[in-house]
Amino acid sequence: MNYLVIYAHPNMNSLNHSVLEETLKLLNSKENAEVQVIDLYGENFDPRLSFDASHPRRDMKTREETEKYRNSILWANHIVFIYPIWWGRAPAILLGFIDKVFVSGFAYHQPPKALLPQGLLNDKTATIITTQKGPAFLTRLFYNDTHRKLMKRQVLQFCGIKKVRFIEIGQSETMTPKRFGIIQKKLYSFFSKKEFV
Repeated sequence: MNYLVIYAHPNMNSLNHSVLEETLKLLNSKENAEVQVIDLYGENFDPRLSFDASHPRRDMKTREETEKYRNSILWANHIVFIYPIWWGRAPAILLGFIDKVFVSGFAYHQPPKALLPQGLLNDKTATIITTQKGPAFLTRLFYNDTHRKLMKRQVLQFCGIKKVRFIEIGQSETMTPKRFGIIQKKLYSFFSKKEFV
């Protein structure tokens, strides 16, 4: 089983980094598991999308600057995203990564005369692990679950990744060892489920 972890947080001393380390520990302990990590901040990923007449958007599926990321996604059976919720959505660096990597001709395509595009990443599943300052249910309540809808429906399922699940960690700034122990158990439970592993 090939696991790709896409991580987006700038602080190595953060709760997000602790979640990353715990996730890697769990995945690497699994039998016959191989794990790759894309650390967007660590790699100084440039999220700015650019195209012009010389570099048209339709050619983004073959751009050299994002080739290694496309190859990692093709290699993976399961993709794990780890990031904080800022302003009710993922960090800009991750959104830029999606803009530049999950592109037409690679992640989806538009068949001639078809009403809707078709996803090309149908053989993959995904887990999205997020942190936020307030209680997790408040984002779903006050923002009408827009973050989940964006990532699950408008990005991953649009690209063919039908099985998507979420682990949402609230009150991140008041984390205690006891609560982190509960998170560890939840991660272990999630990555033990056969339908995703």
